[in-house]
Amino acid sequence: MTAFSTDHLELIAAILTMRIRSLSSHLIALPRDIQNRQALRLMISRRARLLKYLRKVSVTRYEDVLDKIGVEPRAVEGEVVITKEDLRTMIRGQ
Repeated sequence: MTAFSTDHLELIAAILTMRIRSLSSHLIALPRDIQNRQALRLMISRRARLLKYLRKVSVTRYEDVLDKIGVEPRAVEGEVVITKEDLRTMIRGQ
């Protein structure tokens, strides 16, 4: 038996994605919430590391989980970080 089980990686990625989306909508409403913006960055990087590891373990599982959670492969490669200016643009709708 290995020290790390890969059975629940898809579930963890899905949970992180839901939390990321929830926190993103919160930050759109409250753009000055710096602590939660930092927490969002940490969650995004954790999900990226998890998905990159899953890709190493099984490419088919990686592709399936990307389809299920609605994340594009390019988002995993160079995770998108929302800057303050991008956030302002999203809020204003310009």
